[in-house]
Amino acid sequence: MSRLWIVSASAGLLLLGAGLSPAIKAEGPSQEPSSLDRQALDLLRARCILCHSADLIAQQRLERGRWASVLNKMRSWGAQLSEPERDLLLDYLAARLNPDAKKDLSIE
Repeated sequence: MSRLWIVSASAGLLLLGAGLSPAIKAEGPSQEPSSLDRQALDLLRARCILCHSADLIAQQRLERGRWASVLNKMRSWGAQLSEPERDLLLDYLAARLNPDAKKDLSIE
């Protein structure tokens, strides 16, 4: 019976992880994300989604300077981002989640 519980728990965790992915998906059905986009997405998943939901991040529509402030604040609060990683995330977020971005755009 304990094996069944372990399998069920593992499946549940997989489904929970899959629940995060709808807000973090490819740019569009016809567009493949670039290598840099994939790197930025990996960073978002590994570093940001630990504390913030993908939906919360995807709702933000900030100008580049405000994204920079947010990332700097998160680093000061302990987010593990090197300077190059911060710059990559800043470029990605500022390009896709700015005030002029489509309202239905998800994190890519």
